[in-house]
Amino acid sequence: MRYSEFSEKTIQGAITYIEERWEGLNRLTEEYSTQATRYLFFSNSGGAVAVLSYLGAVEGKPIIPNLKLALGCFTLGVILCLITILCLLHRFDNLLKNWSKGVQSFYSNESHYSDLIKGDNDKSSKIPIAWFTGYTSFLLFLIGIFSSIGPLLVS
Repeated sequence: MRYSEFSEKTIQGAITYIEERWEGLNRLTEEYSTQATRYLFFSNSGGAVAVLSYLGAVEGKPIIPNLKLALGCFTLGVILCLITILCLLHRFDNLLKNWSKGVQSFYSNESHYSDLIKGDNDKSSKIPIAWFTGYTSFLLFLIGIFSSIGPLLVS
């Protein structure tokens, strides 16, 4: 149905859904850009700082093997985390723009309500690169941890 074809009673449900969807997209953008990647960023950067601090403290003394590997993993993990943040922000920005465009088209009677919902569902697919970079960042954090503390646990 087009906007003008809705009854007064029915249009309120559609408008409520539209507003809830906008609110939901904004909330998702905020949540993904802060919570999910905050952990990865601070964990990897904390690991890099810890390795650098250790290297500075043991100047001239034997160092734990694999510390360069750990530092490289933590650093690459931070970089991948930032890429993940950018991918997620780009995804949600596109979702919001597409939703806004679809709503404007619906309100101006250019499209049907079902087209609005279908178009939103079609655009809501996952971004494989964000999944890859996010999980790889976490994997690098684990490799960094185990490569740096592994020799300490064995000895």
